[in-house]
Amino acid sequence: MMIRFSLLIFPVFFSLACCKGQSCCENAYTMFIKTGSTMNLDTSCLDKEEREAAVIGQAALERRAKCLLMLSYNDLNNNRFENSLQRLEVLKSSLNPSDAAHKQYLADLYNLQAYIYNQQSYQSLAEASYKEAITLYKELGMRDGRLVNEANLVKLLAEQGKFSEAVDLGTRVCEETKSLFSFFRSGELKGTAANNLAFAYSLQSQSYRADMRTVEMRGSAEKALEIFKKNVDIASGIGGNPYRVTLLNASNAAVLAEQYDVSRNFIQQYFDGPWKYPNMLNCANFSSSAVLHARTGNFEAALSDLINSCRPLGLAASDDSLATPDVKLPSGDTIQLVITILQNKGAVLHLHYNKHHQIEYLEKSLAAYEQAAKIFNELQNELLDEASVVAQRLRFHSVYPNAARIAALLYQETPLSEAKKKDEYWRKAFKYAEQGQGFVLRQNIRAAFEAECNDSSAAEPRCREKALRDKLFQYRKSGAQSSVLATLDEYQKFFNALKTSSNPADVQYYNQRFNHDVPSLEDVQQDLLPDHRAVFIEYVWSAPQPFALWITKQSKGLVFLDIPSGDKFWSDVSLFRKNWLQNEGSLDKGLGQMLYQTLLGKVLNDIPVKQRGTLDTLVIAADNVLRTIPFEALLMKGQNDINKYVVEEYVVGYQYSVALWHLQQKQALKIRGGNFSIGSFADTTNRNNCGKQVISRLSHFSTQTLGNMARNAEVFSPAKIADFKEVARRFDLLHFCMHGCLDDDPEQSYLSFAVSDAGSRLSALDLYAMRLKARLAVFASCNTARQRGDHEVGHKGEGIIGLHRAFNYAGCPNIIATMNEVSDRPSSVLLEYFYQYLFKGLPADRALTQAKRDYLKDPNEVPHPSYWANFICIGPPAQFKK
Repeated sequence: MMIRFSLLIFPVFFSLACCKGQSCCENAYTMFIKTGSTMNLDTSCLDKEEREAAVIGQAALERRAKCLLMLSYNDLNNNRFENSLQRLEVLKSSLNPSDAAHKQYLADLYNLQAYIYNQQSYQSLAEASYKEAITLYKELGMRDGRLVNEANLVKLLAEQGKFSEAVDLGTRVCEETKSLFSFFRSGELKGTAANNLAFAYSLQSQSYRADMRTVEMRGSAEKALEIFKKNVDIASGIGGNPYRVTLLNASNAAVLAEQYDVSRNFIQQYFDGPWKYPNMLNCANFSSSAVLHARTGNFEAALSDLINSCRPLGLAASDDSLATPDVKLPSGDTIQLVITILQNKGAVLHLHYNKHHQIEYLEKSLAAYEQAAKIFNELQNELLDEASVVAQRLRFHSVYPNAARIAALLYQETPLSEAKKKDEYWRKAFKYAEQGQGFVLRQNIRAAFEAECNDSSAAEPRCREKALRDKLFQYRKSGAQSSVLATLDEYQKFFNALKTSSNPADVQYYNQRFNHDVPSLEDVQQDLLPDHRAVFIEYVWSAPQPFALWITKQSKGLVFLDIPSGDKFWSDVSLFRKNWLQNEGSLDKGLGQMLYQTLLGKVLNDIPVKQRGTLDTLVIAADNVLRTIPFEALLMKGQNDINKYVVEEYVVGYQYSVALWHLQQKQALKIRGGNFSIGSFADTTNRNNCGKQVISRLSHFSTQTLGNMARNAEVFSPAKIADFKEVARRFDLLHFCMHGCLDDDPEQSYLSFAVSDAGSRLSALDLYAMRLKARLAVFASCNTARQRGDHEVGHKGEGIIGLHRAFNYAGCPNIIATMNEVSDRPSSVLLEYFYQYLFKGLPADRALTQAKRDYLKDPNEVPHPSYWANFICIGPPAQFKK
């Protein structure tokens, strides 16, 4: 397949002239710049010239540079990515960046390198290469080259979730391209820049939709749609791929803006256009058309479109649109298409159910979603870790939440008299809800691919895995099928060795990375719930109506939540956070009561009265926006209708998911006797500008009081990163008192240690590569359970990614983390209460709850929730028995 690069979208119908007069390299390079085509390159001629130029010396450098660039383009066109990168490295080593003539080749080199990295999903490397190219083109005064790279960068930033940066850059590029007349492809550049800006708005609106921020979602979608509408006419003049892509993007933007008729019109233009498109693309468009017809009430047309979308791929055995035959694992590019079609089929049948209220349609809808989940599971089993990369890129996260939602609806619709069937639907809802959680935590630890693996550490699992993955990636791109199969076999042996290793660290690594088993209901009831006084509640944030699953020792249930309109609920949660966590404005008690009734009250009321009366512990696995709420600070009605906080009635603990809880519970053994060791790391220098709060009292507590309370504590103050990396592995309990600093990339959020030669930032990514034996980490630090900016609510189905999660990756299962900035005196008082109870042998969740109750009763302290609800207990509670 021809790769069009550098100048975005080029005509490809060009045959390179014979090498006469000019050298082959010179001729090829000149014609490429004019046309963007590398078709019919005489590579033998170029190879020969490159070899000759290599021995001539400096005078032939320009000729050699042109040869290497053209051969790199040719390798790229033939999917030989590694070859292309190797040629670029050879070229880079021979160029002098201070020489103006060399600068242009270097700029072209970075341009090409960025594209290759993007194709390989190394987005951070691609971004860095684009920025290098932009800088060089700017220095050379080459406005067109700079704008091309900036337009490409807009799309890359949007794909990484850096929406504000993408929109700012895209807006500027669009404004600048308006005045472009000299650039020979200016029309295409203008169209592409605008399309990429619209694409950024579209992705942003999808992100908002997942968070139910519908006002922002519609606003972004409407901006995207407005830009795409203008570009449809421009693209129709260009034809081919640009026109097709613009029509599809415009249709998607219209769907996000909930203008379904408009979206349908763009799809129709696609079908009616003068170009003939392959069957695969028509499958996708018939599938999209089916959903649009269903949304506008035309179910006959929707069912007809479903048949047309499914038949070429073997997803329908007959002309029966409800048929759901077995589907074998597709190969290559059809995976995304098959899953998308199956999900669209599920959506159409669900919409059909909404109109006709026939259970048959709901059951067939679940069958379609289950088929998509089955393919995804088979994909995971065949490709192992590679599946997580595919999943992230193709956005498969909605497979499981959709299946969970339909199963929940069937549970609700099934009468009590059909107990067996009702139980089956509950278990399916639970299974798919769990499978929708924890992609990042259980699969996609970037440190496994990015950690520095030198000779001394090459035996560590993550380094061995990195080597295997790099090998597999190289073979896939070169099309070496036999080598791919051999490497997959090697992968399988590696995983089996981890599973059966005598080294507990290897087994732990395998379980956190590759074990996707969902515990059964019986496992949860027998192994996880601490006693008959506890209830586990898992929230599933599935549009249009979130629901909650609950489990006690004796029973289970499912409750749909009466969430108000998305706009109001989001604004209520934001106001709650400001009032109750950030101590801004007057407390709105009605808000605390409303959120309690919406999120907890209805769930608790669903539990049989006899069991409900004995409950004293809530174990919560939240999802999406709910992860920003401290449930213990919600207000419930007590005796005589007097308001009281949830923490006054219940012990509240948080889990990421049942699957991870199950894995970690096996590690979190009780440490008996006085043999546990404590490491306290404090930075009293306050040199980092991210920390606005004074932490002098907290520092005193961390360096002196804690040591007096537990003689087995070692204090490091001022704590340096080198000290931590050297000694952290030997402690059972880790305590931190320093500023926690947020970054737009949550994996770059960091703890601010004392300044040293090694620096002062210990980031989440740094922690991923560590292995700790600690059972508990306690943070007297700000924002350790938060993200910033557009990602505030975390990843869909995954939650907050930050410092507390990094300690989980490193092997520490239980975290006491903070949801906002810490306050100096109140936090030190609360933590002193906490450690008193912890050292008496209480589990961490009960110790923290009792500390909060004591704090609320302390007449010398302000009972505002921002001072005590800030601290939450995440993971299986550690217990230090004396």
